[in-house]
Amino acid sequence: MSTAPASNQNRSFGLLDWVLLIGTGSMWGAGFLFVRLGLVDLDPRTIVWGRLLLGAIIVTLMPRAWQTLKHRRDWWLVVLLALVWMALPFMLIAFAQLTIDSALAGMINGIAPLVTALVAALVFRIRPSKTLAAGLTIGFLGIIIVLLPSLNGSASVGGILMMLLASTFYGIAFNVTGVLQQRGNGALAVVWRALLVATAVTTPLGILGLGNSSLTWGGIGAVTGLGVLSTGAAFITFQLLVGRVGSSRASIATYLTPVVAMLLGVIVVAEHLHPVSIGGMVLVLLGAYLASKGRKVPGSSD
Repeated sequence: MSTAPASNQNRSFGLLDWVLLIGTGSMWGAGFLFVRLGLVDLDPRTIVWGRLLLGAIIVTLMPRAWQTLKHRRDWWLVVLLALVWMALPFMLIAFAQLTIDSALAGMINGIAPLVTALVAALVFRIRPSKTLAAGLTIGFLGIIIVLLPSLNGSASVGGILMMLLASTFYGIAFNVTGVLQQRGNGALAVVWRALLVATAVTTPLGILGLGNSSLTWGGIGAVTGLGVLSTGAAFITFQLLVGRVGSSRASIATYLTPVVAMLLGVIVVAEHLHPVSIGGMVLVLLGAYLASKGRKVPGSSD
């Protein structure tokens, strides 16, 4: 459900809108680099726990997060969201990056909008349009091309499968958020509660992971950036953007994420990318764009 006034949903982006859009996509994309840097000294479980804890603290500072849920039964959906949007995919991504580069992880994550459209079509019985069908076909062809250079042993199959599963969880989560907002719940209020639940769920694992971690300044800095920027601040800026331009146009930020992850991986830590993978990523983004134009997210009005 869009929270933007109808008069704002079709207007041109202003400077603040572009800042929020680029900022959100960049912070999400930088998250893959932060994970890569954190894994040098920290256990994946501790990284995820620290990320969620710091993200929850940042979102707590926003008064809108304190709004009550409309229905008590919505808590079950919040718990589901905490698992499929945060705890499970964050954990899968952290473990996947033990064996694959952050750039490749970010590119695989680019299929999340495609999975979102597919789940909406299968679960909510939304009849696929020609545009949706074309977008899904092009996007999944793109992800095959992205993965082709990695299938010769240059990347772990296990890591790739974990990233694919994480992206699938994201596709489910984006549909669940639509249902919760359709029930009249504030987006930031839902995100905050989901972060709190996910933090509670991962706390025992995070504490266990401390035994395999070295608390260096580099590791602490990576988790701080991951939690404060790529989790807490990114959720806030995204919701601000949704409030200004509507959910459909705000979702463009998800298309920037794999691009930023790829660029940072190559520039900052000198990761190698095959040109074929880059071409495949272009197809993934094109497919995701077409799929988003050919569907309606549950609870969306824009």
